[in-house]
Amino acid sequence: MYFSRQGDLTGKFKIEKKEGKLHGEVYTSEGETFTFSKVELKEDDVLYMELNTGYEILEITLTVKGKAYEGTVGNEQGSFPMTGEKIE
Repeated sequence: MYFSRQGDLTGKFKIEKKEGKLHGEVYTSEGETFTFSKVELKEDDVLYMELNTGYEILEITLTVKGKAYEGTVGNEQGSFPMTGEKIE
């Protein structure tokens, strides 16, 4: 899912629309589940999400191009690239 100082981190996330708003969850390869505190689709197919991990808030900004996406994930300490593909 993204890269960090700890090495490659992998997982999946699910975004869906409920009652007119976007919601989502992250499922890590370590078996943890986190709920996005904010999910927004902005202009030019940019997906912005905030994730509270319990000890930090990560900001994720992704540009969606067809089934692929790429962007960054980070906080005030730095950011890292994130890439992936849509799974249906």
